[in-house]
Amino acid sequence: MEEKQEQKEYHKWLMQICPICGKEFSCNKTHHVYMKRVGRKRLYYCSYSCFKLRLYLKK
Repeated sequence: MEEKQEQKEYHKWLMQICPICGKEFSCNKTHHVYMKRVGRKRLYYCSYSCFKLRLYLKK
């Protein structure tokens, strides 16, 4: 029982929501390629297309 709770917490830690499309995706934060630092906060993107699209949305 306790092991299942730990697995849920671990899985929850790996899940992120893409700031561009709102899709929930699994993210290994130490090796994730599509990441941008904004001050001290890190933003993770689900795909290269969302990562690139962020530049066009700023304009």
